[in-house]
Amino acid sequence: MEFKESDLLKLPFNVIGEIDYRSEYPSLKDIPEFKEEVTSKLPVDFDPLFKYFVLLYTPNTPLLNVKDFAARKNIALEISGMLRDPDLFEGREADLIYLLMIAYLRMMNSNKWAKLCVFQNSYYNLMIRLQSGKTEPGERTKDLIINIDDLGKKVDDLITDLANGDFSARITTNVLQAIEDLRRELTPEYIAQQTLEGNDPTRAWNPHAN
Repeated sequence: MEFKESDLLKLPFNVIGEIDYRSEYPSLKDIPEFKEEVTSKLPVDFDPLFKYFVLLYTPNTPLLNVKDFAARKNIALEISGMLRDPDLFEGREADLIYLLMIAYLRMMNSNKWAKLCVFQNSYYNLMIRLQSGKTEPGERTKDLIINIDDLGKKVDDLITDLANGDFSARITTNVLQAIEDLRRELTPEYIAQQTLEGNDPTRAWNPHAN
């Protein structure tokens, strides 16, 4: 193992022993995805799953000293007490697991999450312009395609960075879906109203921001 057990004490949530996370950290109850009425529908218990998220997806987790992501995942499974079930993260029942995973990523990576939302929203707008054939004055279609490709790569790289090297297509799909859901809520009318009230409208991209 390429880290010390004492390094785990530096994580934002305790991962040593059995923990009732919502009792030990009551603020978790304020996060919609972590409420008991949601987690009761999980195919696994919430507490070992949350511990798995903490170990694998916290920025600067000591598990990052293990270079191979698959190896890190196995260590996180072992420490958290999660079942080594290859089907656990696949199929329809896994959708709820990914919903909670995205909530944890959003909670832990607020700045990266906001940046990712901006990039993805810009990517979406460029795609609309390309599809409609409407370009800015002096803008060539070729340049627009190059910008789209470049922005798409930035989005992919940022998702991988956000998820500490998790390259799975399921992660990417769920992250982008979460951003799309938020994008639809972040209407121009909402932005204007929040700005007039002196609020930061981008906080909608990170509903768990302090």
